[in-house]
Amino acid sequence: MKVFDIYRHPRYGHAAVARGFSWPAFLAPSVWSATCGLGSVTLYLVAWSTLMFELMQLTGGLVDHPALRSLLLLMLVAGFGIQPGRRASHWHAGRLKSQEFRWNCTVAASSARRALKMARSGKADGVVPLDDAG
Repeated sequence: MKVFDIYRHPRYGHAAVARGFSWPAFLAPSVWSATCGLGSVTLYLVAWSTLMFELMQLTGGLVDHPALRSLLLLMLVAGFGIQPGRRASHWHAGRLKSQEFRWNCTVAASSARRALKMARSGKADGVVPLDDAG
């Protein structure tokens, strides 16, 4: 069960933003942000990932052992992905708010599609700890 903040726009309808850590934003930050339409965040993440790989290339010349190079790359990727993974919902909600979406309710559901269905049907009012049975 996940928790979703539901935003509503008078013209465009509802949008769901999952709370908590985002694995897609952690694993592929630039792709995730581009998919969500986060232009400036995407540019920031592309620049940051470029810097990360440049740093890896520089330090890779200092480390001779392939296992240590792999470990270093893994540490850089994990370190780089933490911020996007933690801030994904904040960035996504900020984009919606800038497009005049307003918070409507918070819903616990198994998927964004289910959360949106609950919000549209009127089963969601404020914070709703419902399961998928409804």
